[in-house]
Amino acid sequence: MRRSTLLAAAAAVWLVSGSVSAQAPASQGEVAFANSGAPAAQASFQRGVGLLHNFQYPQAVKAFQEAQRADPGFAMAYWGEAMAENYTVWMEQHPDKARAALAKLGPNRAARLAKAKTPRERGFLEAVEALYGQGSKEQRDFAYSARMEQLYRAYPRDVDAASFYALSLLGLAHKGRHFGLYMRSAAILEEHFPGHRRHPGVVHYLIHSYDDPVHAPLGLRAARLYGEIAPGSHHAQHMTSHIFIALPDWPATIQANRKAMEVVNRDRAAEGRKPGACGHYLEWMHYAHFQVDQADKAAPILAACRTRAAAELAGVKDPGRGSPTRSYATMRAQTIVETGAAPTPALAVDPSRFPAQEFDLAYGDLLLVRGKAAPLATARARLKAAAAKSPFAGMHPLAAKRQNIILVQADGLDALAAGRRDEGLAALRKAAEIERTMEVPFGPPMVEKPSFELLGDELAALGRQAEAAEAYAAALKLAPGRKRSLAGYALASKGRPDGVSTAAAGTHTH
Repeated sequence: MRRSTLLAAAAAVWLVSGSVSAQAPASQGEVAFANSGAPAAQASFQRGVGLLHNFQYPQAVKAFQEAQRADPGFAMAYWGEAMAENYTVWMEQHPDKARAALAKLGPNRAARLAKAKTPRERGFLEAVEALYGQGSKEQRDFAYSARMEQLYRAYPRDVDAASFYALSLLGLAHKGRHFGLYMRSAAILEEHFPGHRRHPGVVHYLIHSYDDPVHAPLGLRAARLYGEIAPGSHHAQHMTSHIFIALPDWPATIQANRKAMEVVNRDRAAEGRKPGACGHYLEWMHYAHFQVDQADKAAPILAACRTRAAAELAGVKDPGRGSPTRSYATMRAQTIVETGAAPTPALAVDPSRFPAQEFDLAYGDLLLVRGKAAPLATARARLKAAAAKSPFAGMHPLAAKRQNIILVQADGLDALAAGRRDEGLAALRKAAEIERTMEVPFGPPMVEKPSFELLGDELAALGRQAEAAEAYAAALKLAPGRKRSLAGYALASKGRPDGVSTAAAGTHTH
């Protein structure tokens, strides 16, 4: 979007709200959130809004606190800090921190709302009060979204009201992807996209709305823009790969996450920290390398993360989200699935301290000994022991479902290794059907060895090629373009009387 158009849009909002606006730094995308703050607070506030749209929440908190120091009576600066404690699509919220931020503005809801200087700002404040008011998180999410809808209806041309409302709809999918909600979000954003192609909220949330194999082609425009318009956001660089991996476009997936890590490491260097070696972006890059036969490029990623995981297990903490050991366990399991071999002996973890990490490491070892009755029974027992201690069993439904799928896979592999063929195949079919009901993955498979692919492998080994081809085709619907499923499907299809080709699986690669 041209700068003159953006400023004209900001001016239009000012005419309605009586507010002033300034533009956010281009490194986070083009944001011009109209507001009543003092000129001295504008740069920090607009930067905070950009960071908020880019899901860089800790940095957003700091930016909004800077705006508060510049203008202590600036109500929207406190709104922003509270908003930065709600990680909407990650279903994570820090209500105590958010309420503490709001309490700095006033001791109660009425006192805070009285400090809103325009009706529009009052609408944003009423919405955040609902987000952190009474009730469960789900109830508060619905109350917040209802308030944001009112604000959006009152100011339909306000791109930030529209963006935050669209995001609130994504936040109502508490049990996994809900296509109705996601398409409602997309419809709102699509209205603003032609005139706000460089707005980080519009472009970012369109990607989230479309990042599944069915809708990914609709998100390609946004994916091609987002990294360019927000070069200072590591999350923006990574988010483009949500579309690329669903298409699938493996080289673009690798490049997007490489760029994300360049921004991460630049930020870490500025803080005097070592480069990142584990985490979400590297897990995606690691997986994508295997899909284009680049095991040699995946290996050093795993090795570097293993070193960082060993440090974590020794008590060395690195600030940031996630566990290096959990990331290492994920990539180790990916390596075992893709190569059939262990890269190095697994790190030993204390199950009482790291039950989730132990579970994932045990899963990798279980896959490593498929078909070997005694070691497989040992790995299965270890997996079950870790599951009994894992905190994920009572948390997010997807985490619990993934754990259950893996345990059912273990039962099936154990039965097959012991010669109980029908029982083993029945368990693998059960795991596959459970996996089919999971949220459509927007990245590497949540279960590192997809259950339909595992079922296909075992059926093919038994000479049941037609059934194996059906299983691989089902796997490809959940993970398009996955190399091992494509290869299995191609081989199994040769044995089918109808001569089905790989094109019948409805997948393609770039």
